[in-house]
Amino acid sequence: MKTSLYLPLLALLISLQLQQAYAQKLTSDQSPTIFQTGSWQLGVKEGYGRGNLLKNRNTLQLHASYFLSKQLAVGLNTTWSKEWVDNFNYHDLSAGPYVRYQFTTTRFSPFLEASYQVGKRSSGEGSSISYPSVSMQSTQVSPGVSVGLLKSMRLELSYGLQWIYFPSSTQYFGQPQIGLTYLFK
Repeated sequence: MKTSLYLPLLALLISLQLQQAYAQKLTSDQSPTIFQTGSWQLGVKEGYGRGNLLKNRNTLQLHASYFLSKQLAVGLNTTWSKEWVDNFNYHDLSAGPYVRYQFTTTRFSPFLEASYQVGKRSSGEGSSISYPSVSMQSTQVSPGVSVGLLKSMRLELSYGLQWIYFPSSTQYFGQPQIGLTYLFK
């Protein structure tokens, strides 16, 4: 009688062990490997600083990229900026190709990213002065450090350098930025 009770208990224990082993394998296969070939990343960054023309400048950037090789990603970057003082403001909206290199695959990983974008500058809604939209091109370079918060979530601290080219002039901006990046396979 005792033996007949041990057999179902043994079968239950074996099935639980198999289930646990399968679940661990499934989880490890689906979780991203940091900065590896075939991984994707989505991120957002926010920056604030002094503007060239007006007193304040706020920048929001979104990027999506794919790791072509270990630590080297290419993708698309979009930038929305607003510069303002009192009731006068203008907005820049641009998008373009993006490249990023992570120097290490450690928890604290320095990086360098660059982007070339095209877009438009227009007077802001509610601005005291209105003017027609102006086409623009920009080059952006951002050195920074990525800090692992979770296996797939990283905090980014960087300094964004941006050169904006208009038909009649060129402007330069530099500002600290903070952001979050999500990695997935």
